Amino acid sequence: MQSLFGKLSMLKYILNFFAGYNRKVQILSGLSKSDSIIEIGPLHNAIAPKNEGWKTSIIDHDSRTGLIKKYENDTAVDINLIEEVDIIWQKGSLAEAFPDTQYHTFQAIIASHVIEHIPDLISFFQSTQYLLNPENGVLALAVPDKRFCFDAFRPVSTTGRVLEAHAHNVQRHTQSALFDHLAYSVHA
Repeated sequence: MQSLFGKLSMLKYILNFFAGYNRKVQILSGLSKSDSIIEIGPLHNAIAPKNEGWKTSIIDHDSRTGLIKKYENDTAVDINLIEEVDIIWQKGSLAEAFPDTQYHTFQAIIASHVIEHIPDLISFFQSTQYLLNPENGVLALAVPDKRFCFDAFRPVSTTGRVLEAHAHNVQRHTQSALFDHLAYSVHA
């Protein structure tokens, strides 16, 4: 069992590590505002916001108007920061949401706290191959630390489930995944 001193030392280490960490700066490192970027589902917290001059295509499951309506009573969401959605993605692969003429034209795809919501990870990664510039395109994923999230008690995804979702071309989460989300979520 770890002593109290050991736990406090680890906490101090973690706090010092993150004190100088800036997620936005890290994700945008190596990119310029003139680069064509796809940002998936930023809601009110875009990493490369268009209103700051970034050449970003916002993709989400609903229009800006629809997102504002959905989150208007959510005190954790500043609806004024929700950007105009360029592409609504509700079915099919990510690549299918874009015209063929845009394949291989994007310098970066940014997905912050999104990957854990993608039902078919293999299809998602294959789509990024079609969309990103093959010479130097970047997929930037900000993945939440499961230990500190609302779904900390939810079972982890297995390789078998990832392969099965792809084999069955899963477009929406299965009933078992929805049950696990509801059964194991912690809301403080």
